[in-house]
Amino acid sequence: MGASCPEHEAAVRAAISFPPYLYKTLEEVAKRNKVSLAWVVRDVTEKYVAAGQEGGLLPHDSAQRSARRADR
Repeated sequence: MGASCPEHEAAVRAAISFPPYLYKTLEEVAKRNKVSLAWVVRDVTEKYVAAGQEGGLLPHDSAQRSARRADR
């Protein structure tokens, strides 16, 4: 247990609000994959952070977020 092995560190609880359309989508993904909604959120969050660390583009401003919403 320690910094060299983050998956064994104590979890931190967070309260997160989602727009209804996104929450519904996450619930559907969780149900389809027979996992909890929390598992889906952790999984996609880990992938999002990894993409940023690998030099991938992370959306970070409201204009990019608004453009993604408009595409739906």
